[in-house]
Amino acid sequence: MLQPPTEGEFQTLELLWQHVHNVARDQGYAVSTLRSNMTHNQIEIGCDRSGTPNANKNPSKTVTSRKLDCPFRLYSRKYAKSTTWTLEVKNPEHSHNSTENIMGHPAFRKCNKKETSQNSQMSESLLMPRQIQAQLCSHRESERPVILQEIYNQVKKISKDKLQGRRPIDTLIDNLKKENIVWSSARDSEGHITSLFFTHPLSIKLLHGFPHVILMDCTYKTNKYKIPLIHIVGFSSTNKTFYGAFCFMKNETETSYTWALNQYIEKILNNTNIFPPSVLVLYKDLALKKSLKKLIPDSKVMLCIWHIKKDVRYSSTEKSFKDNWKKLQKQVKNPEVLQYLENTWLPLKEYYVPDWTNHHCHLGVGSTSRVEGAHAMVKIWLQKYTGTLLEVVRALHMAFRNQFIEIINRISKEMIVHVKIFPPQIYALNGKVCHYALQMAFENFKTKFPPNRKCTRQYKNHQEIPCKHETQKAFFRIQRLEISDFHPQWHLNLPTCFQGDDQSVEKERKNEAKNILEDIGEEIFQIQMAEITPVLQHSQDVLTGKVPFNQIPKGQENDKYYEEPPECKNIRGRP
Repeated sequence: MLQPPTEGEFQTLELLWQHVHNVARDQGYAVSTLRSNMTHNQIEIGCDRSGTPNANKNPSKTVTSRKLDCPFRLYSRKYAKSTTWTLEVKNPEHSHNSTENIMGHPAFRKCNKKETSQNSQMSESLLMPRQIQAQLCSHRESERPVILQEIYNQVKKISKDKLQGRRPIDTLIDNLKKENIVWSSARDSEGHITSLFFTHPLSIKLLHGFPHVILMDCTYKTNKYKIPLIHIVGFSSTNKTFYGAFCFMKNETETSYTWALNQYIEKILNNTNIFPPSVLVLYKDLALKKSLKKLIPDSKVMLCIWHIKKDVRYSSTEKSFKDNWKKLQKQVKNPEVLQYLENTWLPLKEYYVPDWTNHHCHLGVGSTSRVEGAHAMVKIWLQKYTGTLLEVVRALHMAFRNQFIEIINRISKEMIVHVKIFPPQIYALNGKVCHYALQMAFENFKTKFPPNRKCTRQYKNHQEIPCKHETQKAFFRIQRLEISDFHPQWHLNLPTCFQGDDQSVEKERKNEAKNILEDIGEEIFQIQMAEITPVLQHSQDVLTGKVPFNQIPKGQENDKYYEEPPECKNIRGRP
């Protein structure tokens, strides 16, 4: 027979529970709260195998349960004039035998308060459940195992508790406003978000410092709605990629791209006096290309050469391009393939053939591999492909901040760390020009070429780094290269917009919060009953069944009411 806990009085409820759990563990069973009334300080405790299994409503699905209608009962009470808790055994009988391995009971696998707090902190830092499990296993004092499913359940509960009963979309909108995020959205007539553009003030600082070349591309599998995410990226003076902005779109049409680019122009370029990029590199998406030519006509557009047939791509001059095209026409026997090339790629030759693109200062960016690498990093931050907009934006918000710190640290490091292998003509630029550009100039100097070969200046035009001819002249004349020989993109001086970084952002946020709090009282008195009445009437109509539950309250169609995006049905399926 399984022995019940000893009856008695306890100074605190925690001590009572500790006594009950210790006895239950030793005897091979577990207990849990069946009912409680904390107003009158009464708790009914039973075996965790009490109760009857739920009815199997779906015969095709296997239903499991540990419940055996066990009659074991304990009562705990704290009387009004007493300072102690009393434990009474009402029914000591069990309808089952002792459990050999007590860890089969959830009560003995639960995390304590300290571990729960640690789980919350690690979840807030975007650690995955298996990483949280590894941390707990390495630091847990007892021999109690950490079950991965328990971690998943707790992380889910933590996320639900943070919402405080609100919808994720409402929490997202509030967070965007409070976190000083630059954002804008578009909605349909029912309030569903169809597009969401957002960026971080720190990313705007990076775009302000390095606006010359921007890459754009869409990625998928980032959210539960299956809507594409357009990714706008740039790169710093140390050749490190950074996130410029993101935009969720319902589809990849010219209308959606035009809206996203309008937000990029209004929220970033116009508001912060950032010059439009000199060159925009993108995957061959005609809808995006058309929108770019309309909205940013002065920027040169280039297509990713990685996705273009090599026979056409490797043509350094217009003449060689025409010759290679004639050879290709003779080699291709299938007329449909030839027609595809003529209709799809030939009209766009100015956007990818080096004889045309090398006249643009693209700083060596000829493909979207940089932005595709950024896609991969985004998905590492997201951890899963089924997150809500709230979860995705929250993860990317942390990515923005961490990336800014990494880039500033890298620039600051290269300003004081000098490369020793450079000759004197280049060494003097250590700390002024990034290591990447200096290394490129050094490689150009080491390259041998015929002395009578003329300089076409193509390399200088598109890289803005001293070419082979310039470096050879500088070395033969024992003349140092100057910082002006390199494009400003490669200079290591931190723009003034970087000063203050995180601390200035926090200060601005605190000042903004203070102003909001000061204005709350005044705003409350400015609310008119005419604005409140429609909302109250709508609630009454919903309760009485006059209007559907999901109908938008009158007066909230445009500025206050948000719904989650509808799931995208027509997706292209690219990664």
